[in-house]
Amino acid sequence: MNKILDLLARIPARQLTLLFAGVLLLVAALLWVLGIQAPLARLALMHGEQARLTVTATDPGALRQQNDRLAAQIALLSRDLDTADLARSPDQMLVRLISEVDRIGLRHAVQLSGAMPGPRRRVVIFDEIPFDLDARGSYGALMAWMADIENSLPTLSIVRFDIQSTDVPPQLAMKIRIAAYRPQEPRP
Repeated sequence: MNKILDLLARIPARQLTLLFAGVLLLVAALLWVLGIQAPLARLALMHGEQARLTVTATDPGALRQQNDRLAAQIALLSRDLDTADLARSPDQMLVRLISEVDRIGLRHAVQLSGAMPGPRRRVVIFDEIPFDLDARGSYGALMAWMADIENSLPTLSIVRFDIQSTDVPPQLAMKIRIAAYRPQEPRP
């Protein structure tokens, strides 16, 4: 301890003051980052949410609009998660899903030219029912089509795809594997 005090005694007062100010600033910055910033951000978020709830609670039109929007989302999710699909056989479900994917393709000017079922397998608690498709379209149309498939049909997932050029630019040929997932049937 004496060595540290001797070392500090040899440092000029101006440098010692600057060193102390730097340490003080460092401690203040650490306190800000670790102790004050996160609670202040949560407090600001809470005040914003409280203001939003106050406006919503006093405006019946906003409540009605929010209720209508939520009802539309529930209806869309109910349609997408059609419980009748669980009662269908995997082959019937596959035909319906390919039909839906084709319908989405028509919206994006994507032409399906072939569909073939893939090997089924169990994945955790789901049955994976894959199918391979051949499609043609422009790059933008194919990308929009894939995004729309994943957004519109939540039980489907794009497993892989391969794009190649064709003899008719800007048309591209795509081979894509899409998998449908449904809960495994309980075993007796």
